[in-house]
Amino acid sequence: MLKCIAIDDEFSCNALINDYCEKIPFIDLVATFTDPLLALPLLKPGELDLVFLDFYMNKMDAPAFLSYVPPSVQVIIISAEFLSRIEEYEMKVTAIISKPFSFERFLAVVTAINKVRKK
Repeated sequence: MLKCIAIDDEFSCNALINDYCEKIPFIDLVATFTDPLLALPLLKPGELDLVFLDFYMNKMDAPAFLSYVPPSVQVIIISAEFLSRIEEYEMKVTAIISKPFSFERFLAVVTAINKVRKK
């Protein structure tokens, strides 16, 4: 079971991630946040396996937020920003999903992460 949180300043994106996670038996979405600062207390080693993270948010963008993420936690960036712009930041992330995204794309990414984690 992958224990996850989602952080996006758009409520509708968090709702979509929640909906998708409910359909996947190996995902446990613990919480969603529109304010990335409220998610910081959950970023302790052993608390989470995965974070779904928007790139641009009002209070803290992804590059700044990633400095608080323990190395054991994987991060999937979910953003409408151009992939090349995100890659310019050279962040250590597991995957990047472009908005809008389908359930099939979401499932493929989390399935790959789950397979690697099980090895």
